[in-house]
Amino acid sequence: MALFTVLEPPKGEIDKVTFVREGFAPLALVFTVLWALWHRIWVVAAILFAILVAITLSVTLLDLNPAVASLLELATGLIFGFEARRLRIMSLERSGYR
Repeated sequence: MALFTVLEPPKGEIDKVTFVREGFAPLALVFTVLWALWHRIWVVAAILFAILVAITLSVTLLDLNPAVASLLELATGLIFGFEARRLRIMSLERSGYR
């Protein structure tokens, strides 16, 4: 059974009520930055982009094994996949949703 968080917009417009499903977000695992941009979580998208760029630069500049970079990117995606929907809820609440 799926659980949803129901968020009402600040002005109480019933047609703009947002339902956010609870739990893991598989698309956020695969498309981390794009998922954040799609859901208008701008700060999170910028932080994710910076993390991924730092991983790529560390492999290039420090001559690390590319497998290490893949594991770090997978770990970043997994963490974001588990937290993505909660971050979206927090973003909407900061925008005035209740």
